[in-house]
Amino acid sequence: MPVVPPSLRYRLYRQADRGGLIDIKPASDVDADAHELILGLLSRLPDFSLLDAKLVHHDRHYAYRYRHGSFRLIYQEDDGWLLLPDQGHERVIDDIVLLFDASGRCERLAEHVPVPPPAPSAASAPPAASKVAAKRAGTSTASRALLTASLLLFVVSLWLPPFRVEAADPYPWPRGWLVLLMGWLGIADGMLAWFANPLLLAAWLLAWRRRRGATIVTAALALLLGLSFLLNSQISVDEAGNQSPLHHDGSGYWLWLGSLAAILLCGAALRPAADRSTS
Repeated sequence: MPVVPPSLRYRLYRQADRGGLIDIKPASDVDADAHELILGLLSRLPDFSLLDAKLVHHDRHYAYRYRHGSFRLIYQEDDGWLLLPDQGHERVIDDIVLLFDASGRCERLAEHVPVPPPAPSAASAPPAASKVAAKRAGTSTASRALLTASLLLFVVSLWLPPFRVEAADPYPWPRGWLVLLMGWLGIADGMLAWFANPLLLAAWLLAWRRRRGATIVTAALALLLGLSFLLNSQISVDEAGNQSPLHHDGSGYWLWLGSLAAILLCGAALRPAADRSTS
């Protein structure tokens, strides 16, 4: 009989006062059904029910209860799920670990070493949870900021001149939006830089979907194509194919390059898939 690969991986962080917390990741990079898989397992708990669901700073928080206690399930963008028992419900961790182990759908990673209990406070989170959450929040915030920066730099570049030519008006300072519409014609002059634009769009979509490797590769190719424009010293300025010297001193071009570089850094800031399954 073929072995069915696990659908989820989890790591147990032991905590003296709460029993611990469980860090849950999808076993593969395709995590669209991770929530359904987790709920399918948790629904086997006796008298399992949902108490509350809300959105807190882009993170999804769910509160559940069952016959022997209550707990929270928190989804943080880029990183997966944290399961934390409520104060005084330490049994929850042991029950859910037994449930996961018996399901045949989960792979248990090495247990994290015990950590000291937090300072007494009913509202404080376990130190292990705080450390994991802080790392996730930093990664998620950086990637979102870089994605936003890339979009803004691109939009601004559309209204600025990307280059200058030595020809009569209206050619010396074309606007970025015009180059975006007509730049593909530059392939006749051996100019490939315009084709960085569809790659940039693809990189934005991949970054939004948190596909780190694909984002990095796509953004890197886009940046190389964008930089290739610096190799061009002449450009056609009319339908007759007359050439004019090309000057790369337009602010729009450099802002556009900044947009390409920002999305590459955004891809690098996304948390690697390997970290999602082993951290």
